[in-house]
Amino acid sequence: MKLKGLHLKSEDIAFFFVLAAAVLLYFPGLSGPLLFDDYNSLKPLGNWGVIDSIEKLSLFLSSGLTGPTGRPVTLFTFFS
Repeated sequence: MKLKGLHLKSEDIAFFFVLAAAVLLYFPGLSGPLLFDDYNSLKPLGNWGVIDSIEKLSLFLSSGLTGPTGRPVTLFTFFS
């Protein structure tokens, strides 16, 4: 597609289409209230106290209660 000297590839058009679709899908969620739904994930962090070893970190990351995988990546972001 040629638009006033601008050469767009099909990959560029697809990227902008996906980007626009994502913006349209997520836009309604911006007006909602702020919810803290991670209290259940944060509570065990307080129970472990100071995590000062790899063993404690491993145990904390494997102690997730939300979902089938326990969300270890999310738990790690709470830790750091």
